[in-house]
Amino acid sequence: MAACYEHVKECWAQSIMGNHDDNVFGNSVEVVSARPGRAELKMKVQERHLNGHGNVHGGVVMTLVDDVTWLGMQTLGLPKIRSVSTNISCEFVRPSGRLGDDLYMVSEPVKIGRRLGFLRITFYDMKGQVCAYGTQTVAIDADQEAFTHKFSADGSELLKVSKEKGDILPSTEDKPKL
Repeated sequence: MAACYEHVKECWAQSIMGNHDDNVFGNSVEVVSARPGRAELKMKVQERHLNGHGNVHGGVVMTLVDDVTWLGMQTLGLPKIRSVSTNISCEFVRPSGRLGDDLYMVSEPVKIGRRLGFLRITFYDMKGQVCAYGTQTVAIDADQEAFTHKFSADGSELLKVSKEKGDILPSTEDKPKL
């Protein structure tokens, strides 16, 4: 398995373990793939995700915006980027699924600076139609250490970072075009 994918899976497991999000998601969310600058996940819609109309509750989608955009940021390297939310928004385009459906997510960091990160996510239904999209702005921890490792372009290898570079965080400017 690819190094980036394994790292993102581990980050997901650690981020929800024993907190409210574990109660919301449990084992319903799966990391499908990850490479630098992109994480893809899917959620199997369960009874606990539904609103009174039988659709995925908007609060569940908003929680995914928060959690999964942070996860997309973790595709950039090690150690984990520590941050706190400063703004989260979501646009609901169409219902995000019903019981038993799969909800697909693509998370991409747009720009990561020394103090702020700009993140986005798009949600797709089982037909591949956009059902929601969201953004999050995060404040990067001022004491964030420089990356010691980054991932190869395809995410398969973990590469040591030269200390001479002095990058606190990797640039998203060099991100491959999607």
